[in-house]
Amino acid sequence: MGAGAVIHDLTRPANPLERHMRTAAAALVFCGLVASPAAAESGQSAAAEPCATVAITGEPARCIAPGSGRDIWFKDCPACPEMVVVPGAPPLPAPDDRSEPPEPRAPAFAVGRFAVTFEEWDACVADLGCNAHVPSDQGWGRGRHPVINVGWADAVAYAEWLSQKTGERYRLPGAAEREHVTRAGTATVYWWGDGITLDQANFDLPISGRLGTPHAPGEARPRGRTVPVDSFEPNPWGLFNVHGNVWEWTSDCAPADGPVIAEPEEQSEPACGTRLAQGGSWHDFADAAQSANSIGFAADTRNFAQGFRVARDLP
Repeated sequence: MGAGAVIHDLTRPANPLERHMRTAAAALVFCGLVASPAAAESGQSAAAEPCATVAITGEPARCIAPGSGRDIWFKDCPACPEMVVVPGAPPLPAPDDRSEPPEPRAPAFAVGRFAVTFEEWDACVADLGCNAHVPSDQGWGRGRHPVINVGWADAVAYAEWLSQKTGERYRLPGAAEREHVTRAGTATVYWWGDGITLDQANFDLPISGRLGTPHAPGEARPRGRTVPVDSFEPNPWGLFNVHGNVWEWTSDCAPADGPVIAEPEEQSEPACGTRLAQGGSWHDFADAAQSANSIGFAADTRNFAQGFRVARDLP
């Protein structure tokens, strides 16, 4: 991190101002090995995972455990999105014949707590980035609402702007990464379980659900628009609105014969005209918001349900 970095840590004793406005020159580096919090909670063996240490001027170095995003997050600059450190994806199961050594766990990385907001997008445009694209908010409000009406190339341009501004490597997550951070160590249809209600996420209902079924007093109804990115409860790793609200672009190409993964360094190349998005949206039914669901959109799609969140590589 550079000057103006902000670290939020709800696990440390601090007055409210210190807790929410920790600014300092800082550097994020790997150090040590820690047990996965998810593994500890589930009773699994304590698999060693890299942790990220934040060195803050005037304070002892801090180690951020992957998966601790409900309590600890950071920003690389005042206008940058809030990021959490997450575990890398586990390796695929070893072959039955054991002829090949098992693949190592992917390295930990950082991902946005929220989908990128209009506030963050507008800061990029004001800094002469993001293709100078000023997307419509449909009259729903800017600020902490997720940016919408952005195409895949727009999302890549935002990640490139962050990289240039901070000296860190920002990018779009791959589809497998997006599913991994959505699940946050869970194996159910949605991170909280196999069912979903409008009190848990922002999605649409079939006409029968909206008009043909009586609603109980106080029962949530489809909102018909986006909601602020900090709506609803975060998942176990501290990510908000991973189900519903807006579709989130990934780096993956989705040609007609199936998805082909785009390497992060190649994601800015126009290798294909269709890209995978995940998460569902306010405009789609609940099935679209399932953890494992992805859908291909024309890369130049700019509509009222299309947004994104960013990932950041760690050294």
